[in-house]
Amino acid sequence: MSQQRLVLDGLWRCLCPSFTLKTLKRHSVVRPAKPGSRPLSSTLLPPPLSACHQRYYSTNSSGDVDRHEAPGDRSYAIDIHTDTLPDQEFPHIKGADNKIEQLLGYRKSWQTHGVPEQLQHWSTAKLEAKLRNIADRRPNVHSATQILRLLIRDRCIRPEGRHYKWLIQCNADPDRGTPILVRRLLAEMDENGIPADSGTLHAALQAIAVHPDSLLRQDILRALRDRWLPLSPDGWHYVVAGLIREHQFELALDHIANMERKDIPVQDWLHSLLIYYLCEFNEFDQIEQLMRSRLSQGHEMTPELWTHVLDRATTSLHYGATCFIWGRKVELGYLHPEHWLCSKVLEVAASEGDTKLAASVVNFLTHNSLPLEPQDYENLSDAHLVSGNLYAAFEVLCKMHQDGLALRSSSTQAIIAHSLREHTHVRDVWAVLKELKAAGHEIPLACAGVVIEMCEHNAKDDPFEVDDGIAFYKELYTLCNDQPDTATFTSLISMCHRAKNTEAAMFIVKEMAAFNVLPDARTFERLVIMCLQSGNFESAYMYFHDLQERGFHPSPEARTEIRELCAESNDDFAIELKYHPDIHDGLVRSPADEVKAAEGMALFQKVRSESTGAFADLPQQVKARDSQREENRQMYLKMSKDERRQYNKERRKRKRRRLAIARAQQEDDWMDYEPGGLIPEDQLNSKKPASE
Repeated sequence: MSQQRLVLDGLWRCLCPSFTLKTLKRHSVVRPAKPGSRPLSSTLLPPPLSACHQRYYSTNSSGDVDRHEAPGDRSYAIDIHTDTLPDQEFPHIKGADNKIEQLLGYRKSWQTHGVPEQLQHWSTAKLEAKLRNIADRRPNVHSATQILRLLIRDRCIRPEGRHYKWLIQCNADPDRGTPILVRRLLAEMDENGIPADSGTLHAALQAIAVHPDSLLRQDILRALRDRWLPLSPDGWHYVVAGLIREHQFELALDHIANMERKDIPVQDWLHSLLIYYLCEFNEFDQIEQLMRSRLSQGHEMTPELWTHVLDRATTSLHYGATCFIWGRKVELGYLHPEHWLCSKVLEVAASEGDTKLAASVVNFLTHNSLPLEPQDYENLSDAHLVSGNLYAAFEVLCKMHQDGLALRSSSTQAIIAHSLREHTHVRDVWAVLKELKAAGHEIPLACAGVVIEMCEHNAKDDPFEVDDGIAFYKELYTLCNDQPDTATFTSLISMCHRAKNTEAAMFIVKEMAAFNVLPDARTFERLVIMCLQSGNFESAYMYFHDLQERGFHPSPEARTEIRELCAESNDDFAIELKYHPDIHDGLVRSPADEVKAAEGMALFQKVRSESTGAFADLPQQVKARDSQREENRQMYLKMSKDERRQYNKERRKRKRRRLAIARAQQEDDWMDYEPGGLIPEDQLNSKKPASE
């Protein structure tokens, strides 16, 4: 009878870790493992630290298996190298010789520092039940590896398929899970001859639903198909969730349609996940269709999901989704959005001109005792304006004024833009305001300012628009209870500037002084430019001086226009303006720079002493020029309106003619013309005297 031989392999060392070769010398001869046999390897845990210092179930951090031959035996154990990690991070491991046992090849931040003491007294069945509960309810890699350390390292439990399944399932942990370890564990099961059943493959699908890996998903589905294993309803959900996280929405929707054909109910969490991801890509048409289909099937969605979709839809100004959610949930009292979200719904209603939706939002705010803000009134007015109801748009602004909220400059900009775009006549707008006044509404000054600003805009093309603007200004006192403010007078002065009507501008300036209305920077700029255009450089300089004293500064456009108007004049005040630090901006040379340039040219050009006599009577010439200018100014003031218009027309005509002559001289060089250059030579010779 042949003697029975013992094989000292990995299973033997797992079951009897304290036995060595010396213990077995008196027994039968130890037969080495067959060359073709596979050693039992595992990435579940590092080996126990027993007195023999042998390691059995471990891999290195890169996933490669390190095999070391045990003394006196040719079977293999698996080791892990962590020489790069300091010993002080694992003080509980002693005698490791700078080789720290690392769990599952994780990084430093994922390392477990031993097993809790309370778990060491639990039974094996209780520990496995807790591990199964962690994997099913709240996947946590850290907690799972602590229990597996206790089971496999300390109690020498052989790793089986259920341990692999639980650890794979725990990789659904959103913080520490990884598809790399799932792939490694599945490959190790195949290497060790442990079959991956349907539960293990579905656990892998669950893990990669949280951490997507399209290649691994296809391998798992192929393995299920090759083994004739059906995909469970949970598996369908895991596959669709992975596709959603990979932003493959078309394929995910196709899988959901396939689930409905197979009568597999789509769970609420998967439907919500799909909608949340579609919101990130502003696919609100598809979202609205999904939500309608979901409601028709008798399912409900959480208030948080409704609020999120409403917020994102209003941000993108999507009218369909906004109306659907507001009518389906808010108006029926199932959802109570905050004030800021209601304001965004009002903005959507204003952009589409939906007065019904805007009125519903206002009624909701009023019913919940939420006060309307100025932006809400403006959006409501814009909604009526887009729908074509100018009367209702003004009525909302009047209601805003009656509620004690001051109208802002932006409150009437939409009405002005709409009236100019639709070519609404100014008198029609004024008639609407009169109707509101007759109906008992108090007309705010900003609403009447709409008519003034429209006249200002039209004055550039029609100078006679100034007359209408002045007429509306005179009727302003019968329409509004408030006195005209700076904005009103500034618009009137800008209107006169566009039409180049100096007489009307002086009337407005006197009105400002009568009401003690302080001008702003724009008012001063218009007055300075108008005085320069009329040739009154002294008044322009005084207005500019007042502008500086009040702490204002001219705008870049005003500086450019002032420089252009002063460049052609030799008046002292024009020169002062042209070379003023707030005007020239370094673009023109100051008189001091011109003096320095003249001194430099004196080195190359000698000036005759007789030339100084030409400037001997310069003060008398300046005095005579000022006297003549004052006479012209008095004569201009005595002219009628038609005479001034004709005079300015002739003056501009002479100026254009003078500029055209100067430009022709520069281009054609006709001053350098010599007689005979264009006369034929034979004719030129015939005209010479006979004596020549």
